[in-house]
Amino acid sequence: MYLYVIFGLLSLLAFWDVLLVPEKRPKGYGMLFFFVAFCLFVISAFRYERGTDWLAYEAYFRHCSVWEAQSWMEPGYTWLNKVINLVTRNYSLMVFVGAVIIYTLKPRVIYLLAPFPFVALLAWYAISIADIFPVRQTIASAFVLYSVIFIIRRQFIPFLIWVVIAATFHLTALVFVIAYFIFTIRLSSFWSLMAFVGSFVLALMAQGVMMQVLGSISNPIIQERLEHYLEQGADNTFGSAYSTSQVLIRGFLNRGIIMTLVFGLLNKRREVDVVFNGWVNLFIFSSASFALLSSVNVALGRLVVYFDLSQIFILGYLFTRKMNRANRMLIYSILVLYLIYRFYGVVNNYYDLYVPYKGLFWNYDMAVELY
Repeated sequence: MYLYVIFGLLSLLAFWDVLLVPEKRPKGYGMLFFFVAFCLFVISAFRYERGTDWLAYEAYFRHCSVWEAQSWMEPGYTWLNKVINLVTRNYSLMVFVGAVIIYTLKPRVIYLLAPFPFVALLAWYAISIADIFPVRQTIASAFVLYSVIFIIRRQFIPFLIWVVIAATFHLTALVFVIAYFIFTIRLSSFWSLMAFVGSFVLALMAQGVMMQVLGSISNPIIQERLEHYLEQGADNTFGSAYSTSQVLIRGFLNRGIIMTLVFGLLNKRREVDVVFNGWVNLFIFSSASFALLSSVNVALGRLVVYFDLSQIFILGYLFTRKMNRANRMLIYSILVLYLIYRFYGVVNNYYDLYVPYKGLFWNYDMAVELY
């Protein structure tokens, strides 16, 4: 229940946001935004035994107390575990530091780049529970999102440095290097839609071909990670409540709605707004890659999580159109219904790992789910 209460509060703030004129936002707007982000940070930083892979990460943290011990996770994440182990053997500090990284970087980028920050905050929460229950790939995505600032500035070296830092937490972050070149491409509506629809059609027809292509990758580090996923079998859902087919169908519907909004209401803006066009490019690439990779194995769809961050920015652009208040409220209502649908799917995917909430200062024996 607590997750839906938070969704409701964020929805009210986002509604207030879209009714404001950006140039006439009241004093304290930014302070309110970062206060709300701080509240989410507190929930994340002081959680206890909540979220996916808690036991595995806690065990790895204790393993890292021995400096000479063999490590099997990325060096940046391993190093952070070892440094914190020098301070305390309490895993809760590691949880706290992970939340600090995420909530230092992501809200800052959202506030800087989103046309309506509270709408983006709501979208972030609906699509990924605002990373309240992070894993190391989530931490890596915070560094990746910050690197987008340097894509926009066309500063390749700083961009690459941030991506490499991200890769030390999760190797898959290296795929985001291609974003620097995708961001500035001018793709027509026809080819954008063809890439989107074609990828999902191909995904349903060519699973065997995709497995052969992925299997031909020669880089030993990447190949080892791919083999780890592929050997699980295409029907393995890694604890998810959805099968491979369900993931593909849900993905097509979720992304198809955004594509409809972009090309139905915002297509002209792509021609004049370089940043918006860049977000759309990343989203199209994400959608095509998601379809092809998920058709082989659900877990491979995680490779596009960095590009999926574009969604939380795209949705806010709906309210950059000139419209009267009634139409603005109508579009906002439709958006909230869509985000509720997305949010329900995210929560239901690992429901037992999110509910009830347990915190570091919570009475664990009396923790009950609230309805």
